[in-house]
Amino acid sequence: MKKVFVLMATLSLIVLLVSCNSAKPSTNETTQPTTETNEPTIVQPNDTTVTTTITDIADWDKLPWSESWERWGIKPASNAYNFIYNLVSGESEIPEYNGLGIKEYSISIVEDEGSRNGTTLSFTFTVTGNSLPETLPPGTYTKIVEEGIEVYIYDNKKPETWDEYEQKERIQRGLDKFGDNPAVQAVNTYLAWRASYEVSPYGEWDMTSSRLPYNYICVYYGNEHLEISFSELQRLMSEKFGIAVERPQTEMVHSYSICLYDSETDTIRYAETRGITAVHKFLDIREEDGITYVIVQLFADRNRLIPSHKVQYAIGEGEVFLGSEIIEKGNYEPRELS
Repeated sequence: MKKVFVLMATLSLIVLLVSCNSAKPSTNETTQPTTETNEPTIVQPNDTTVTTTITDIADWDKLPWSESWERWGIKPASNAYNFIYNLVSGESEIPEYNGLGIKEYSISIVEDEGSRNGTTLSFTFTVTGNSLPETLPPGTYTKIVEEGIEVYIYDNKKPETWDEYEQKERIQRGLDKFGDNPAVQAVNTYLAWRASYEVSPYGEWDMTSSRLPYNYICVYYGNEHLEISFSELQRLMSEKFGIAVERPQTEMVHSYSICLYDSETDTIRYAETRGITAVHKFLDIREEDGITYVIVQLFADRNRLIPSHKVQYAIGEGEVFLGSEIIEKGNYEPRELS
């Protein structure tokens, strides 16, 4: 299972450069990422004093931004601006952000040559409201905010080594508490290299759907190259999901699955280094009559601040997927990362 956790940690590290932006700050952090992000509307101050710390987002352009942003014609840290603006302005489209009651905060430039895009901020703020009791209850926080196509936030400081990053991921996913359980390991892999966060009842999958769990089988049961013989994949799809699959007629198994079929060797392999990840955290497990019920919190944003649905997965002995059900429906759909 070590290769699975390494693959999933690698997935989380893939970030692209920020794209050019439109004219108004985004107030919705739960939508799917697009090639366009929103450029901040910056209030121009009367003076041009440069400082390393501000206590009002209206003074955003007083921070000493890197010349590289201007050279590329990109407004500095526009996604970081949007993220912080949503939290402190009271004007977000997400009611939970407006209910945090953040009045006191400070934003500072952090010297960080290793930053993905040259822009890292320290954001200290005090939450007085209780609109996100599980993820941001009342209290004072310091988050490191890193700019990218999406904003990444870290508690107090960024991980500096691979081991630190892996441990952070394990904690964020609840694997530090439940990761030794085989059913949790299977669900974790399914959600990280998946077809859909929902699991159909055993043997009742829609065979016309492109979201069949080929990815999961190749990653969880394949060799070090994520490759598996077709006969073995066929056996495992039937055994673990009750899915009967026929030999592919083309190289591409399913456009969504990104699995390729080699007719000469009669093997199927996962052909991408990225996956489609449901942002999730394991909350609890219980066992009844040989079935392990795995309780998972899905999130609507990549930083796990806005809860989505709470889902229960039923896993039989030998990591057989019996089905899933939404036991608590959230206000937002689960976030997918790719």
